[in-house]
Amino acid sequence: MLLPEFWTKSPEVWFVRIEAQFGTRSVTADQTKYDYLVSSLDANTAEEVQAVLLNPPTENKYEHLKAALLKTFGKSQTQKDAELLNIAGLGDRKPSALLRRINALNDDPRTLKRALFLANLPSDIKTVLAGQDIEDTDKLAEAADRVWETKTAVQAVSTGEPRELAITTDTADVNAFFRKPGQPKGRNPPAICFYHEKFGPEARRCQAGCKSTGSCTTTTPRPFKISYSEGCIPRNGGNGCHPALQVSMVVSSAYGSEVERTVETLR
Repeated sequence: MLLPEFWTKSPEVWFVRIEAQFGTRSVTADQTKYDYLVSSLDANTAEEVQAVLLNPPTENKYEHLKAALLKTFGKSQTQKDAELLNIAGLGDRKPSALLRRINALNDDPRTLKRALFLANLPSDIKTVLAGQDIEDTDKLAEAADRVWETKTAVQAVSTGEPRELAITTDTADVNAFFRKPGQPKGRNPPAICFYHEKFGPEARRCQAGCKSTGSCTTTTPRPFKISYSEGCIPRNGGNGCHPALQVSMVVSSAYGSEVERTVETLR
């Protein structure tokens, strides 16, 4: 009896076929079925299951190798449902061919409902649930609720990831942001830009409208980034903390380098 070469793309169908051949030839011995199965594997397929081939069990060799092949080359129902949800329409197939493909991917509406539910969850919740073997969709929804509630509670008390805002502004506005309460703003001569007032002839930047006689290039103020995160500042005595907002800003200095300043203030 000659078996067809193993079908890596349709292992389930292949096993249906060869087991029908076993039935017609009355092949029932485990060792005989195992030998036939091994002889049907090409080099690449055999390499994928070499751990089983090199160390076969003493009993149920055929079923053990069959399980290894199905695990390696077969698709789980979850994978089939995901493919079904992303099926690319009719294409060049007949409508009946499309239906046959749908039926081949799923014949249990319960698993499809589960797949549709998971597909519409946030990726982080979906990742947590992916490791749980929960078939019942109601129980799966309860587990998703627990993950969601935990996530919401953590977000409420954690500092969270800094959120960044890219803003283009004048450097004078940056200084105004960091100026301590009550500190005078200072007065810039209206005819001289910020850079020349601060650095004089050594300024390497200049703003449009500046009357300075120094040699420099007029530049457009560079963008700076503000990032902020919520946290807390410990109270005196260590009893609890004050809600706080930590603000970090990276700005361009007059010499082209970047300076980072961090301010932590009570909310």
